[in-house]
Amino acid sequence: MAAEHLLRWTVLPDGVVGTDPGGGDRLRVSVLVTPRLRGSKRLGDYFPTFESWPDTLAGLVNALSLEFLDDKGNPVAKVTAKEVDTSRYPAADRNVWKALFHAETHVDDHSEPRTEAGAPRVLRSFPAAAVESTVTALFRDMAATTTRERIRRNDADGERTPCERPDPEDNQGWRFPSGHVVIPMIGNEVIDFANDPRAVHSELNKLIDPNGGIHLADSGAAEQPMHMRRTANPKYQEKAKLYGLAEAHRFYDRGPAPAGADEHTLAMSDAPPAPVEPHRVDFHEACGLLGDYPELQRRFGLVVDLVFTAPDGLAGADSVRVAFAHPDQAALNAPGRRPRTRIAYAAGQRFEPKAKDEKTIRTRVLNLGSGAFRVTDLDVDGAALKHLDYARAFAGMRGPDSFRDTTEARRQLGNGTPAARGGGITVFREDDDGHLAQQIGADRTREKSNVDPTLVAEDLVRGYRVDVGIADVNGTVHRWHSLCRRRGSYTIRRPGQPPVTIPVRPDEGNVKASAVTRTAPESTQVYTHQALFGWDGWSLVAPRPGLTINKDNQPEAVVPPVSPDVPLATAFTPEPGSLPALRYGRTYRLRARVVDLAGNSADHTATVPHELLAPAITYLRWEPVPQPVVVPTRPFSEGESAERMVIRSTITEEGREISAREYEALRSDVPDHSDPSGVDGLDRRYRAVDHRHVAPPKVALAMAEEHGVFDAAFGPDRPERARARYFASAAREAGSFLDTVVSDPEDPSSTTDLLREHRIHIAKHDVHDTAELTPLPLTHRGAGLKHGEFVVHDARRPLLLPYLPDPLARGVCLRGLPGTTGARKYPFPGPWPQAKPFLLTLAEGDGEPEWRDGPWVRELTVRLARSETARVFLSCYLDRADLSLLRQWRLLTESDFWRGLAQRDRDFVAEASADGENWMLTPWVELNLVHAVEKPLRRPELRELVFRRVPEATFTEIRGELRAHSRSTAHVAVDAKWGEWVDDVSQPAPQRFTRHAHVEDVQVSVNNDMLGFTVRHEFGDTRHRNIDYTPTATTRFREYFHPAITADQKLITRGGPVSAGHSVPSSRRPEPPEPSHLVPTFRWSRTADREHGTVTSTRRHAGVRLHLRRPWYSSGDDELLAVVLDPGGTVPDRYSTRWGVDPVWSGASRLAGPSPANFPNATSTANALTLAEGLPTPVSVAAFRPDFDERRGLWRCDIDVDLGAAGAAYFPFLRLAVARYQPHSLPGLELSTVVTAEFAQLLPDRTVTATGIDGGLRVTLAGPTTSNELGRRVGGGVAAVAGSRRVTATLQSRASLGAGELDWQPVGNPVPLSCRADGAGFAWSADIPAPDTALLTQYRLLVEEHELHQSDVDTATETVTVAGQPVPVARRLVHADRVALRRRPFGGIEVDLDIEP
Repeated sequence: MAAEHLLRWTVLPDGVVGTDPGGGDRLRVSVLVTPRLRGSKRLGDYFPTFESWPDTLAGLVNALSLEFLDDKGNPVAKVTAKEVDTSRYPAADRNVWKALFHAETHVDDHSEPRTEAGAPRVLRSFPAAAVESTVTALFRDMAATTTRERIRRNDADGERTPCERPDPEDNQGWRFPSGHVVIPMIGNEVIDFANDPRAVHSELNKLIDPNGGIHLADSGAAEQPMHMRRTANPKYQEKAKLYGLAEAHRFYDRGPAPAGADEHTLAMSDAPPAPVEPHRVDFHEACGLLGDYPELQRRFGLVVDLVFTAPDGLAGADSVRVAFAHPDQAALNAPGRRPRTRIAYAAGQRFEPKAKDEKTIRTRVLNLGSGAFRVTDLDVDGAALKHLDYARAFAGMRGPDSFRDTTEARRQLGNGTPAARGGGITVFREDDDGHLAQQIGADRTREKSNVDPTLVAEDLVRGYRVDVGIADVNGTVHRWHSLCRRRGSYTIRRPGQPPVTIPVRPDEGNVKASAVTRTAPESTQVYTHQALFGWDGWSLVAPRPGLTINKDNQPEAVVPPVSPDVPLATAFTPEPGSLPALRYGRTYRLRARVVDLAGNSADHTATVPHELLAPAITYLRWEPVPQPVVVPTRPFSEGESAERMVIRSTITEEGREISAREYEALRSDVPDHSDPSGVDGLDRRYRAVDHRHVAPPKVALAMAEEHGVFDAAFGPDRPERARARYFASAAREAGSFLDTVVSDPEDPSSTTDLLREHRIHIAKHDVHDTAELTPLPLTHRGAGLKHGEFVVHDARRPLLLPYLPDPLARGVCLRGLPGTTGARKYPFPGPWPQAKPFLLTLAEGDGEPEWRDGPWVRELTVRLARSETARVFLSCYLDRADLSLLRQWRLLTESDFWRGLAQRDRDFVAEASADGENWMLTPWVELNLVHAVEKPLRRPELRELVFRRVPEATFTEIRGELRAHSRSTAHVAVDAKWGEWVDDVSQPAPQRFTRHAHVEDVQVSVNNDMLGFTVRHEFGDTRHRNIDYTPTATTRFREYFHPAITADQKLITRGGPVSAGHSVPSSRRPEPPEPSHLVPTFRWSRTADREHGTVTSTRRHAGVRLHLRRPWYSSGDDELLAVVLDPGGTVPDRYSTRWGVDPVWSGASRLAGPSPANFPNATSTANALTLAEGLPTPVSVAAFRPDFDERRGLWRCDIDVDLGAAGAAYFPFLRLAVARYQPHSLPGLELSTVVTAEFAQLLPDRTVTATGIDGGLRVTLAGPTTSNELGRRVGGGVAAVAGSRRVTATLQSRASLGAGELDWQPVGNPVPLSCRADGAGFAWSADIPAPDTALLTQYRLLVEEHELHQSDVDTATETVTVAGQPVPVARRLVHADRVALRRRPFGGIEVDLDIEP
């Protein structure tokens, strides 16, 4: 299509400007011309109309008239007599037009209607005022809660007795609240959302678009973008707090929908970013941009100001529009090109666009006094996001054990609210996004309509001109300052052509009424903020002077980009003297004059009704006063950091103390601790003292200005010295401790070269870092160090402050200094900005800190005894009067909680807060002071050990008391040592092993030198052991020493005395024994009576020897063999030992049951033991310790039996019931199952006496005996006994040389011994005459006793005559003994009293 243009003419009433000679009102209107070109992309194709538009406009203005209409659209007046008003701005200028626009100026073709693809479909914002209330409420509640707790502790301190020890945590001042206190303040719903926002984001989408994207085309709001309706939506109001924060999160969480999202979510999400194409400014956009410059609008002919006399009938007019009497009037007057502007006219007072709702706009002023606006000094956006981050931290802290905030990390980090930030003074309009959505809808409707629209004041708003004034105590402002007055420079810069400067008089700019942003040009999601404007102390229409930091982190001047299509460059500065100062503590009020599309507004000197002003706000500081800066003086050794100061010493094993100074020399050869170090050239040796510089916190220049510290340099007629001081101080804003040249804050010409004086160095954390050290000075200010590097400032010279200190930081408050109680305050002296740091020194010893404050040294020396640590809390203290400058203090003092406090408590809170105790106002840094010792200062000791073991357990639980030096001991290793027998059948004999085991480490808490402990000693089996336990203490300060030291356990540990002989019981019954065989046992004794030449040989019965198969020690050491006894006669025979008489000799007589007393050689006895077989009847045991017979490879146990009171018996029978017995076993588990041994008979005692008689011998055998049936057939008494046995004595000989035991031969026949009564018993004796003897011959006498038993003829060994009848009998040898003899010199024999055979 051919190139054509459309012109829209909008009339903007601009007030009553005077009266004519006849007394009529002289009125002014600005006519805004909006061209729309279509059909070509070259402006030249629209010539001649737009070749010199100012000339074209002049002809059209002559044909233009103003038509006033009533509310029905009927004309009521018409003005044709008008004048072009150039009193404010020059008329249109063809030269200016042609300098900017030429034939090749780019034009976007408007021949087709705008597509819907890029039309805003969803308008997002968030309720900034509601969010501000939510965040502020949290700060207020937190302040009240923590202050209440601080008052409670202060009252408790007053009631503490002198003997009670103060809580070290009180040194923090205000404590952080626990999680269970904070969570209700935030709300679980908010915490859940912060942790996972997806579900609530989906809810927001549904609230914005409840119909899922289905809209009726004929709906009245069809052209409006969807937006959140809050106040009229009950679903939103149910969760208004949550949704407000969620909207703020969504406002900044922009981007495409996640993978797999449904169609509705996709529709409600941002389009993916598209490749950015170079943007071209076309003719239409250029005309729109010129709207920001009222004078240029006139110079380019886009606005023409007309003055005329008010016509008759104007009072009844409702609106005004243009009308043309022109050859092209059909096109000029075509529908849609002459909007009707509703007017508000009061003769002599006002002539302006009429507002749709005067609750919003009245008398060309925004009604900031209505409830729709909120004024705040909080950075709401940052606070909202920090609030959600803060809430997210509590997502995992809602379990039953989650509020035990006892860990070191939690105690240090706490649950404190994030630091808030001020944002100047900002005005929010509630539901501003709703108004904007309506405006967008109305604009889109008008674009599509061919009907002349009717416009109201709200439709004509380009922006606002903001005024601020300082209010007195009554809220009255006596002088208003425009924040939009400016001086501008306008230059057209075409490449290759000289610049064209457009002179423009000072004017007022404006802040835009609304602005929207997108993530991508084609995105249908647009975003707008409810903030109308904000003031940070500078002009709202001109940038602050100075440089900015570019993307390369370099400073550069701000040069706005200039489009090559429309190369108009602009630059602005505020009108000198027009801006007020934004200062903390001052009360301000704001007003906003509405600016129409032609740049018209009420003058900044106009009087505005009081009710239209914004509420008064006292501008206060949200930012807390930061903690002091701690600057290191040398490289860090093990365990050290900027906030951790360490000195070191030790003690010898013998207990001699090694001082820190001695230790410095003792460990001078530690690896990696040389002077100088190869990694950074610094001294890395251990030192007897440690230093840190303490400096005031840094402040930004803008904040310093807002504190008024530079007011003496601002304004006219200020002395040059004050200005020079300001610039010298301002230049220090970017300073840091990396600066190598520091200027004096008062005299910038006076500088100190720290590098030349060797006062500044770069150190490395890692002594093995091989990267090249960053050289000083840095290449440029702002350049950083490499990873692992840090700056140190020498301790021998005072630290020079290179930056601006915080004006509120009057000094440092230290709480928890060793040797003190309460807080100590040390100032940063000197007039601001000459706040002087001081040196903090940690040294060995005790006593109060020592403060030196002289012209060349400011030093605080703190002393710390061995193994002592101290948590010192450093914060800045304030002047009490400065509290009123802090917003969070104001939140507290304006709360209901504060109003309920007694004055005494108020005074305490104010004083303590000014002293730096309140972390919300003056956060602290924790400085840890450590006097590390290599090894514990006292030996550990185990006491009162108790062992607890349960059946079948392979471990034992050990409980006891541990005495240790808790301040120097981190843990005590409990080590065990024991010996145990292992009977491995694959080995020839049992073996004894010495075992060692580390049981467990007992952690030692500080200030608890005597603690109860429980450890678990795992054995891997259930056996009993006898164990010695040894405690070994390890230093609490291991992390503060080089690995070469800690690798040597002798240096860092100290052993304690052995706790010996602890019996750990077996937890399982022993395995049953395995008897092999048993034999009787007896004891021999021989005595010689030299006086009478007599030898007496006695055999006494002992018991039996039971041999047992291997292995032994199934239940561990001390395992015994138990003879199981039945104390009550109720235990079944198979489970207890039994004995009885031999019926051959004793008939039917019975013996009393055995008891432990009948086993005299028992190792131990025990009663009331439980059988493993589960019988309810308890048993007694006589226990014996077996020994190993290496020759047989068996265990053996000699069991002596003494019939005692059980009665006399000849050859009684014994059947043992035995079990393994572990006396060191859990109760009830001592015995194994019972095993019975084979029967055995106990031998009777016998005594043989031999006496020499005239070369012969007299032999006697005596001992208990009885008769058997054979003997009783012979007779009674002696005859019966004599008939039951035969006793003989046989003289034997062998050669003296080379003969063996089998070479003994009888000498003559055996001599029978005759029986006789011997007291209660019997004896056998005989005299043996002197035999013939030979030389070189040995002699002995063999005495034998045989029992005679009637037998069969086949087995008989002899026949005896009983009552005249021969009876076949057999002999059983029951005793044999021998007596050594020797040949007498002159013949015969005698008893050898010296030689025992």
